[in-house]
Amino acid sequence: MQHPSRLLVALLAAFAGACEKPAPAAYQPPLVTITKPVVRDVTREQVFIGETRPAQTAEVRARVRGFLQSIEFEVGADVQAGDVLFTIEKSEFQARVAQAQASLRISEAEYNRAQADFERVETAAKSNAVSASEVGLRRAERDKSQANIEAARAALEEAQLNLSYTDVKSPVTGRVSRNLVDLGNLVGSGEPTLLTTVVELDPLHVYFEISERTFTEFLREFSARAVDEGSERARHPVQVALEGDEGFPHEGYIDFIENTAQSSTGTIQVRAVVPNSDYRMYPGLFARVRVPQDVIEGAVLVQEKAISADLGGKFVLLVGANGTVERRYLKLGQQQGELRVVNDGLTADEAYIVDGMIRARPGLPARTQTLEEAAAAKAAAKPAGSPAKADGGAKKPSSN
Repeated sequence: MQHPSRLLVALLAAFAGACEKPAPAAYQPPLVTITKPVVRDVTREQVFIGETRPAQTAEVRARVRGFLQSIEFEVGADVQAGDVLFTIEKSEFQARVAQAQASLRISEAEYNRAQADFERVETAAKSNAVSASEVGLRRAERDKSQANIEAARAALEEAQLNLSYTDVKSPVTGRVSRNLVDLGNLVGSGEPTLLTTVVELDPLHVYFEISERTFTEFLREFSARAVDEGSERARHPVQVALEGDEGFPHEGYIDFIENTAQSSTGTIQVRAVVPNSDYRMYPGLFARVRVPQDVIEGAVLVQEKAISADLGGKFVLLVGANGTVERRYLKLGQQQGELRVVNDGLTADEAYIVDGMIRARPGLPARTQTLEEAAAAKAAAKPAGSPAKADGGAKKPSSN
């Protein structure tokens, strides 16, 4: 049997050996992919939120009193200016036209008689057969008959005009809404009855608000373009996008800037005209309006996915000449697809990390490869002649 003291010494030696820390493994610098910024001319632009509105909206109302006789359009159809949309019962107005025509004929007959009487007494007055007062009386009756003719003609024109109002026509070209009054109802009683509305959809207007600073830039742009193009109202192009659109597919131009700023918001209302021949845009929708401004020549752009952020701001990671990772804070401009304009902080000759940022640590070394080298390594790592994996893959039968 082993002595207890010897057993204790052996146990203490084993415990000390187990507590010894292994030697730390040597640090392996991570492999990161780097690339240089893209350099190209970029059009500086701003994006605003606006609302689409029709170029014209017309309320179609009954201008005479009567019963609605027919509806001459399909709900939601496209109509032309002058198309008949409703008809009001005509018989009463036709009778008034006939009555006015008869009154005109009576007035004309009375005038012819008064003219003949005046000519007869005027001839008799030359031989002193009638007095001058008689001549004056016949002249007054002739003139009164002439005035009656003019009044009868005016009454006939009014009757014909009211008859024409029984054909309720569209005042503009556009898309008609539904009928707001059904057949057989009395319309135009007391006030012009709203029957429907027609909105012009081509072109469409987009209203949006710009800041005072942007407004002064617009003024400079308009002035410069007016001199270049010889026009006092040179058009400034815009692009418009609706919900679900990719990019800004609708082209238009600014045609109006409000003449007064809103003091409460410090903004000015602007209107853009957008052609809409395919009717893809509708009034009352929210829209994004991209307004191009000046061109930045030789702008420096980096990939959006390479940009990170902390309390100090937006930054990218670089690998310095000594192979150490460096954090570089940037002043960024507008986004260009998957790229971002760099206003300050990075030059066109400086490469930045575009892949492997999560493994890189500022102040520690890193190994680098270019995008081309990374693509070549990936291609080389793929087994030659390996078949493409079908979607879903065929399941290997299980062996029981």
